[in-house]
Amino acid sequence: MITVTKQAGDFLADAIRQASLNAQAGECFRLTRDGTGAFALKPSIKTKADVSIVHNDRMLLVIAGSIAADLEGRQLDLKQSDEGRPVLVWT
Repeated sequence: MITVTKQAGDFLADAIRQASLNAQAGECFRLTRDGTGAFALKPSIKTKADVSIVHNDRMLLVIAGSIAADLEGRQLDLKQSDEGRPVLVWT
């Protein structure tokens, strides 16, 4: 199971609001990998094969099954970068 800390969940919920994603239409963020293999987020909707991450009854994140399998047992957390910016990290 993939989990999300309260801080990371609140951060993603705020980012969804700021991005004006439509929760009623099922819009949220999709965790993908970019060309270098690093994780990236992009607006999306859930498909049948996705794993969804819910926080406070709100779908925040969808992850393709193949990526979700690699993250099984991990937790998404929010940390501060050296410059003081919030950064999502897997622990």
